[in-house]
Amino acid sequence: MKNLKTRDSNMELLRIIAITFIVLYHLTAFFAHAWGEENRLMYSLNLMLHTGVILFVLISGYYGIRFSFRGLFKLVAMMFVYYVPLMLVKNHYGIGNQMGSTLDTVCFITRTPYWYMRTYLVLFLMSPIINRCIASVSNRQRFFLLAVLGVLAVYAGMIGKDPSLADGKNIVNFFFIYLIGNTIRLFQTDIKKAVRIRFFYIWLVYNILVVGACWLLKGSHAGSAVYILSFKYCSPGLILNSVLLFIAFTDLKFKSSFVNHAASSALAVYLIQEHPLVRHYLKSCISSFVQDTQDQTSAILFWIGLSLGIVAVCMVADKILSPLWKLAQRAGERVDRYFRLEF
Repeated sequence: MKNLKTRDSNMELLRIIAITFIVLYHLTAFFAHAWGEENRLMYSLNLMLHTGVILFVLISGYYGIRFSFRGLFKLVAMMFVYYVPLMLVKNHYGIGNQMGSTLDTVCFITRTPYWYMRTYLVLFLMSPIINRCIASVSNRQRFFLLAVLGVLAVYAGMIGKDPSLADGKNIVNFFFIYLIGNTIRLFQTDIKKAVRIRFFYIWLVYNILVVGACWLLKGSHAGSAVYILSFKYCSPGLILNSVLLFIAFTDLKFKSSFVNHAASSALAVYLIQEHPLVRHYLKSCISSFVQDTQDQTSAILFWIGLSLGIVAVCMVADKILSPLWKLAQRAGERVDRYFRLEF
């Protein structure tokens, strides 16, 4: 498997776009709360913006996760630094309506709103087994495994209403998406030969149709059906949407040290922006803005500008804290050398 450090700038740019999509999507809930209803445009664009998480897992599958204590220690350190201090401040001063318990703060890995991190950590810890499984199967076995995981993730998660698989926020769906990313890497030449049209145009037309249909049909049964089939993390529409954009970015070939440097802080954007204390102030900020102006055009411009600003500020903050991540990585390297695990 190709080492994560050698990723091309096109995929690093996709990571930046993915985290920006996530921030934009998260903020729509605050605007809906302030207005008392969901803005039709924001509501419809969520079908495109919700691809952010799937894109991250596709990238992981494309390059392959390489387990190491070095990487594990960094992930845990980032979760601790970005969650615990702010949570202590929130609880001490009683900021926000929901008070977190001491146990929530101590168990910062599992008792947090970071559902993505919890699921990704399971994928990270299981990656040696998953990677060996993927590497050893024949093409026929690979596609059989994709079919089985697809049924479990999509059918059981959406139609079957299995509580353990609902919404796609689980390891089964992540394994499914991870395997799709790995399969795209293996067959990308064949895929592009079979589909002569550039995938970016296919993705663009697909989103015009789906987002447009959701916007026009909002409030109807047909509109609800479009939304359900294209919004949840295990929905076929959202997975297809993510795959189309992902393959489109494999066509880009460029190098940018700036893009690579910025993209390395994408995870920090998620951890900071999703923190309960930060979300409390963002919600207050948006509520104040909406009260001061009822112009939805200005609100949409504010929504975009605020999201881009959050991404930029969080990335700068992460660069300032980078010496802490290096310390955690060095500690992990010592453990790696002690156990000498080779996967």
